[in-house]
Amino acid sequence: MIRIVIASSYGDRNLGDQAIAEAMISHLKENIDCDIVFLSFDPLRSGRDLKVRAVRSTFFRGIGETFREMREADVVIIGGGGLIQDQSSFFNLLFHLSRIYLARIARVKIMGYALGVGPLTMKLSRKIATYLLDKIDLITLRDEESLHLLQAMGVRKPVIRVTADPVINYPEINGGRQRVVKMFSILKKKKIIIGVNLRKIFHYRRFIPAFLTLRKDFLNSSRGLKELQNLLQAIAGVLNRICDQYGAALVFFSMLDEIDGNISKEMANYIDEKNIMKDVQSPDTVPEMFRLIDTFDLVIGMRLHALIMAFKMKKPIVAVSYSSKVDAFMNSIDAGAYVNDAYNFNQDVFFTQVSQVIANRKKISAWNAQEYIRKSELERTNIMMLKGLLGE
Repeated sequence: MIRIVIASSYGDRNLGDQAIAEAMISHLKENIDCDIVFLSFDPLRSGRDLKVRAVRSTFFRGIGETFREMREADVVIIGGGGLIQDQSSFFNLLFHLSRIYLARIARVKIMGYALGVGPLTMKLSRKIATYLLDKIDLITLRDEESLHLLQAMGVRKPVIRVTADPVINYPEINGGRQRVVKMFSILKKKKIIIGVNLRKIFHYRRFIPAFLTLRKDFLNSSRGLKELQNLLQAIAGVLNRICDQYGAALVFFSMLDEIDGNISKEMANYIDEKNIMKDVQSPDTVPEMFRLIDTFDLVIGMRLHALIMAFKMKKPIVAVSYSSKVDAFMNSIDAGAYVNDAYNFNQDVFFTQVSQVIANRKKISAWNAQEYIRKSELERTNIMMLKGLLGE
């Protein structure tokens, strides 16, 4: 039996990270006879939810146990997700790179699994990342932009292949819609149901861990908080116009409700009451989130995995991009025309984008269905490459 240690970003109740972990573990168990150890910020919850053995591995705790598990492993998987970036925090980048260093000391094979790379805004970040990424045996990437960045940085030694995010092939969702049924029965009188997912934009202190700045607004710049408020008001203005013109209803949903839920509540202050459904709670499991997204006619999203999950459900999507990873995904499905920059938001362009998607939503859904087949095949390459590394 193959022993696999997975070093990812997991444990803070982010449904995007949860979806990545669940998809990866499902694919590994389905294709490889393996024993999985998952490194987590919250091992009790991870072990229960993912049904694997989990050990604590945080910024300050669990280093010894992490190293012991790596020494017993056949392969250490770094990923998936956007781990190699310093936009959230230079501290976070060092944490994820340190696991590559530990795995190399443990003399175990290392795979970067469906990684997103960038942005890397500091020269120091690029130097450290280049040095340690060159210690990996195999890297698969979820988008072409990540490949271009690695090439520009001079990462040459690993075998590198562009694949796709594991959530693309998340296991099929079965069962009832549960709380979604009640919501949909209320909204069905509307012509169009628009799911809206928003989050904070990055104006964080670079040398403070992201888990602190995300939760403590006083650690962020006053300029950043003001720009976020201006962005929300600008988005709300367009959404009110869209609802009035097309008879649409808005459903706000969060991928990380502890943090993003406050954004949705603030948006309610800017949206006309007749245009918003206030009684919908964001799901706390990935399958329920898929079921919720399936009730929408289109999705406007900021968080990457809100967009990926909507794409998997063949929904038309419009992105408000807070990070290069959002642009990279939208470009990968030939939807770059439906991206608006969160840091240079243009209301007129956004109104046009959403209007075009509404007018062409059936055609876009059909296109997404075709693109999904291509992305699904690409995603399966992750497992094929891993099996090759293991000599299977």
